[in-house]
Amino acid sequence: ERRLVAGPGRAEQAVAGANLEILSISLERQNDIGGEIQEAQLMLSEVTERIVVNFPHLNTNRGIERRLDAKYGDTNLRISGFVTTDESGENITYSRRTADDGDIVIRIGDPNEYVTGRQVYVINYTIGHAMVGVPGRQEIYLDVNGTGWLQPFGEVTATLTVDPSLSGRLLGEQACYRGLAG
Repeated sequence: ERRLVAGPGRAEQAVAGANLEILSISLERQNDIGGEIQEAQLMLSEVTERIVVNFPHLNTNRGIERRLDAKYGDTNLRISGFVTTDESGENITYSRRTADDGDIVIRIGDPNEYVTGRQVYVINYTIGHAMVGVPGRQEIYLDVNGTGWLQPFGEVTATLTVDPSLSGRLLGEQACYRGLAG
């Protein structure tokens, strides 16, 4: 198990006067390959994101949008099975759409109710193709918070747990990037 921390930092694409502040985003990802490892085998990842947000203004926001990369290069990550709750496990209304570039956008919150103050959004989903092929190897792709936010982050953390049958085959290489994409 490895814990990567990139923060406290501010996203470079933050805009002045944003109507909310993202206090933290944390992601836990459990990878399971199931069965014997094969070169092109699909790897499932069960993901839990916990996003803590402060909405300082009344009658301004109804929730958040979370944008997820649906592809890595030419590989469809096969993201599905969304469940959104608050920190106590109560379901929160959400809608899903596909952006023009193919990314998945989850809008979380009741479209008829405003939220204020500290809110916690928990998003669970499955990545059906979590291991992607690159020249000469396969990689576990993990885009913790993405680039689809206009607000700064107080803290970003990620925990990746790898199936024990795979851990002995890892190269011991990892990378963590921060800032704008590209």
